[in-house]
Amino acid sequence: MSSKKGKTEIVIPKNVLRKPARFWDATAAIDVDEVVLKFTAGLQGYVQKALDNEGTGRKVNLLASTTYYYHADPETGLTRDEEGFYIREFFASREFGSLAFCDGAKQGIAVLKKSGIQPLFITNVPGAMDTSGDQHQPYSWGTAQRLRLKQLSEAGLVSVPEDVIFCSAHRKPVEMTEKLLRVPILVDDRPSTLVTASEDYGLIAIGIRTNQTRYNQRNHEGIVWFNSLAEAVPYIRAIFKKLAQLGLLKTSTAR
Repeated sequence: MSSKKGKTEIVIPKNVLRKPARFWDATAAIDVDEVVLKFTAGLQGYVQKALDNEGTGRKVNLLASTTYYYHADPETGLTRDEEGFYIREFFASREFGSLAFCDGAKQGIAVLKKSGIQPLFITNVPGAMDTSGDQHQPYSWGTAQRLRLKQLSEAGLVSVPEDVIFCSAHRKPVEMTEKLLRVPILVDDRPSTLVTASEDYGLIAIGIRTNQTRYNQRNHEGIVWFNSLAEAVPYIRAIFKKLAQLGLLKTSTAR
């Protein structure tokens, strides 16, 4: 399902509506990379700079990837081993801690907060004990999560560390439903994560896609797509307003 500005039908899965009264928190789970921060553009600049320093004249184009994993699309010019190596190095770099914000993302989050909806940022950033999928090496330094938390905090998006959850993509619905909070909405760019949230857990799945996310341009049943987080904010507010009217929120502050 795709959105038409100002005309998107509000669709709430039966699984969300069938919960007991005051079940859901007025909280929206929001992915960070390509929803709040421009990860691929930052990585593109980092990798190309490294290649330029080698003096080979070789070029890569990660933004051209039609697959979520860059190496799976030959057009990017990056092999699997190289992807693993450069991403691992990127997570420890100054560039990772200063990624550009997606247009309107900070303003959209401010609107959610003003509406009584608490953003919970769920992001797949490795810790020191995590192991690189391609390199099979521990990250050991563990700076990536600190850099991510520092950038979001300095931008005024989070107040306490608990506003950010670090976990793998497939664990996001678990964190939303089986932990302290009960979160009905996931906002993400990755189709497989959104499908898991929608199909496996019956949650509300909102997708964000832009001209820099060529891997998520197809429609999927159960996912409502928007061109930015800012564009999705009125839809998110309308959902929480409906849940509040139905008595399904723990608090009635969402408006």
